Amino acid sequence: MAWYYENSYDTVNPIANGKGTHIVGTKQANELGIYDMSGNVWEWCQDKYHNNYEGAPADGSAWDGGSTYHVIRGGRWCDNANDSRVARRRSNFPNDSSYGYGFRVVFDGVFTGLQLSNNNIITA
Repeated sequence: MAWYYENSYDTVNPIANGKGTHIVGTKQANELGIYDMSGNVWEWCQDKYHNNYEGAPADGSAWDGGSTYHVIRGGRWCDNANDSRVARRRSNFPNDSSYGYGFRVVFDGVFTGLQLSNNNIITA
């Protein structure tokens, strides 16, 4: 269910000896029906990084304050399989960028009107 170093060969994106990021949804979805929660790219989180979860919000809201670092989760295509899991988290400066970082867009509602075709967004 995850892209990691040993299985990420991609002839379309031949960086780093033929390995690279992959189109979302090309691996099996998790038990919630969500694709690519592990591997492919580290995902930036709104939460600030803390060494443990003591004092974390119990309602699932973002954990602001206490650190200048933000949480990144899930591992990336060039990490080993042990790093490519949802529970894996690291910290990073919020202004850092890399080909191995990404983010997940979350919205509340129904998304209509656009389709993804050959990696290009087109109107319906």
